[in-house]
Amino acid sequence: SHLLSHTRYVFPERLTMADFLAHYRREDYFRLLGLDADTLAAAYAEPGAVPELFRHLMDEFAAARGATHWLEKTPKHCLYADELARWFPDAVFVMIEREFRSTLLSHVNKYARPGAPPWLQVTEKVVRYETDMRCLARCQRRAPVPLIRVRYEDLVAATDAVTARIQD
Repeated sequence: SHLLSHTRYVFPERLTMADFLAHYRREDYFRLLGLDADTLAAAYAEPGAVPELFRHLMDEFAAARGATHWLEKTPKHCLYADELARWFPDAVFVMIEREFRSTLLSHVNKYARPGAPPWLQVTEKVVRYETDMRCLARCQRRAPVPLIRVRYEDLVAATDAVTARIQD
């Protein structure tokens, strides 16, 4: 969703759900939710800030599927931990850490840039990994809400057990 890093900057500070959805309904993220924009606009007529409107979207999405919780996965959001906690005080952060070499290989293969020299692509991925790790460490030190650490390798090896721990 890029809620805090991108989305909120293209809207006024407060707006109605109808105004929000007039623009956001074209985004793939919203289209994948499968929600009816007109129904949402009628249900949430009071103006709000973008994070409030986003929460309404996600709560409706979860409720429509019989879920009690929802997950917003945007790794860059760790930069906004304090702000996330302010907008979503009942949030729990799930920090997934992955071993360096596996992450590097995955990112180089998945996000290859045709025409860019391999040494540059690897360098970019190493810098990204290191900055992400620093961001996660900062978030872990200063997390204003509960934080659960998960190793990616454990999640792959024992998916049911790890997801049960997160849900508990």
